[in-house]
Amino acid sequence: MIIDGHVHLTRPLSMLLEGMNAAGVDRAVVCSAGLAEGETITDLATARLGMDRIARAGAQAGYGADRLWAINEGLAAAVKASSGRIGALGKLDLHLPDEVVAHELEHLRDLGLWGVGETVGLHGRVERLEPVLRALSNAPRPVLPVWIHGDYPMDADDLEQVLALARGYPAVPIVIGHLGGDHWIPVIDGARRLDHVYLDTSEAVNLVAVRVAAAEMPDRLLFGSDFPWEDPRVALMRVGQVGLESPALQRILGQNALALWPNL
Repeated sequence: MIIDGHVHLTRPLSMLLEGMNAAGVDRAVVCSAGLAEGETITDLATARLGMDRIARAGAQAGYGADRLWAINEGLAAAVKASSGRIGALGKLDLHLPDEVVAHELEHLRDLGLWGVGETVGLHGRVERLEPVLRALSNAPRPVLPVWIHGDYPMDADDLEQVLALARGYPAVPIVIGHLGGDHWIPVIDGARRLDHVYLDTSEAVNLVAVRVAAAEMPDRLLFGSDFPWEDPRVALMRVGQVGLESPALQRILGQNALALWPNL
C-alpha cells in the first residue's frame, strides 16, 4: 500500500483523488491549504498573491477562530466524501488565545480528525506550541500527532526549538515536513535521536537529503508529495531513486504511516 503522508485539500476534491489515482497512491493524509491553494497558482501574479498570504498569516494575521472552525469542518466533510481514501489533520492558529486553541483541539477530536497540521504562527514563537503538546499529552488516548511545516517561513532556530520541545513530550508524535527544508542536516540529526519524531519526504531540497534520512531513520520516514504543489509521481520517483531494498522502501511508502495512523 502506498500512503501519501502529506497532501493538501483541493477544490474540487476530485482533483486530489485523480492525482492519487494517477500515481497509484492508495491513501493520503490531508492538510488544509487554507490560504495558498497550489492548484490556483499558474503565473507570477498568483504565486506572489499566494505566498504573500502565507507570510502575512504566519507573521501576524492568522485565520481567526471562525474561519479556522470552518476550515476544519470542511476537512471533516472532505474525509467523509472521499470514500475512505483520505484522513485529515486539523489546522491550528497559534495567534489565538490559549483558551481558544484548547477549544479548537477538542473540536478536532470531535470531528474525528487525525491530528494537528498545519499550524499557523510558529515562526519566531515556537513557545506557543508547548501548551498544545501539553494538552495533547494529557488528552484521552490515542494521542493526536502534530505535523510541523519544516520549510519557509520556519528557520533553523525555530526547528531547533521544536526538537527541544519535543524532548519534553515523548507521548506526542511529531512529524516535521519537508525534512526541515534547507536545514535537513540538523533536523535529521535531532529527529533520529527521538523515537516519537517523524520526518516526511515532501519537497525535500535534494535527493541526498532523502537518502540520508532513509539511512538514519527508515522506521520514521514518511513518503509525502505536498500535492498539488508537487506531483506524487515525481515524489515517488525521487524516493525510488534512493535505491532502497524492498523492506525499507515499503516502510517509507506506507507502513510507517500505518503505524502512526492505524485508521488508514
